[in-house]
Amino acid sequence: MPSKHPWKFVFSGIDCVGASMQHDLKLYEILKINYYQNLLISSGYFSDPRFTWISYVVHYGLKNDRNTKFGRINKTYEDLPMTKELDMRILLTADENDIDMLMDFFKIASLDSLIEAGIKYKLNPSAIEILKKERAKLGQIPDWKYEMDEHPEIMLNKYRKSVPNNGN
Repeated sequence: MPSKHPWKFVFSGIDCVGASMQHDLKLYEILKINYYQNLLISSGYFSDPRFTWISYVVHYGLKNDRNTKFGRINKTYEDLPMTKELDMRILLTADENDIDMLMDFFKIASLDSLIEAGIKYKLNPSAIEILKKERAKLGQIPDWKYEMDEHPEIMLNKYRKSVPNNGN
């Protein structure tokens, strides 16, 4: 039974620390509809018949995972489940101060996961290169430091400095 929706990349989030963001669901929809749908189809990412879409779950926790966790390919719905934990303190700071930065953090995590999946499952090399070019436009999600509790600008500036071609 193939997917009953047209989406190639479906986001969801699980709160693991008892906090909530104001803008995450809105950004998930924007990314799903305007960003990933076009990017993944036009790049030929899903030329491999083993799965036709990605189910991506972000765990809002206390660290930034460097590696993606993969579930088994669901033969019934043809999806590849993937998860990654992101530090909720970093996400909340971006959510409260810079929505575009929060969008970047979701893009960074998910592009890293898509590239990792592409390599793991030996997907279309040109699609992986397209994703790598998109990823190269973004910086690095900072790791949380305790001084950021009182000075969120430390985190905001740390990310801004990591973005290529930002004038620094």
